[in-house]
Amino acid sequence: MSEKKGTYGRVAKCVQMADKKIVAIKMIKDRDQKDPFKNQELAALQKLKACNSSKYNIVEWYQAFTVCGHLCLEFEFLEKSLLDLLQERYYKPLSLKAVRPIVIQIALALSHLKSIGTIHADLKLDNVMLVNNPQEPYRVKLIDFGVACETSAAKVGSYIQTSPYRSPEIILGLPFTEAIDIWSLGCMAVSLYTGSLLYPGYSEYAILKYITETQGELPEQMLNCGQKTTTEQYFQEFGIECDVLMFVEMVKHLLHLDPQKRMTPNQVLEHAFSKLSHLAWIRQSSSYVESCYEHINYLRTKKKETDFLTIDLT
Repeated sequence: MSEKKGTYGRVAKCVQMADKKIVAIKMIKDRDQKDPFKNQELAALQKLKACNSSKYNIVEWYQAFTVCGHLCLEFEFLEKSLLDLLQERYYKPLSLKAVRPIVIQIALALSHLKSIGTIHADLKLDNVMLVNNPQEPYRVKLIDFGVACETSAAKVGSYIQTSPYRSPEIILGLPFTEAIDIWSLGCMAVSLYTGSLLYPGYSEYAILKYITETQGELPEQMLNCGQKTTTEQYFQEFGIECDVLMFVEMVKHLLHLDPQKRMTPNQVLEHAFSKLSHLAWIRQSSSYVESCYEHINYLRTKKKETDFLTIDLT
């Protein structure tokens, strides 16, 4: 028996004693008997089985049972995920002729989920498995319905989706639909074609920064309606965290162990932290950023009297 650990449980490769059939057994973590995800996954799987979902590129679920009070879910065995595939290739990108059938198969799975009113809510490379590889190299199935939910019961503010695949509406605390899975599919498709994450942020701030840099500003209506932020709060927090990160980046150079590689005074003055170039794009939307400019502008005014500061903010 081999085993892999996941966020919501452990998955083991097992052999049935009766017929020697290899299956995958997922044991749900039992830290909290009231964990909503515990019964949520079972309910989702029961619905999928009733709808014959294994025909639509979705993993086949066989049965559920308990062992020492732990819920166990038995699935068809699928050995390798798309993430495993990329890791084996040392993240060498796939060709478009390989990416295309993968995207089509996952889109078919998502189309079926939409037709039965289900949101997967955690689509990522780890949760798409290769079937009969390498004989059928790019045949895939969608797995892991640990955080799946009914479209009609989608709860605003839910903490779902893995961060690099998380949609703007989830980050902002907006009402959401199955469209969040399409966002994740887009992120996943790019990862397959480039060999790297499209939005590799380690925080929601970083993800939003990447999104706005590549696709433009978020609509103000989305910012105004989000539970997690107002427009001002969003840009306020956005600006402060961005400023902190840039400050830390500069300090690392100030404290370089090698004196030859340490920043010079002119490099400090030209650094983004000093010139505010990392905040210029949200100046009109953040009172924090505007106050930063006011402080520097005050020094520029004093420069005329003392000639001690030369920073070009244009």
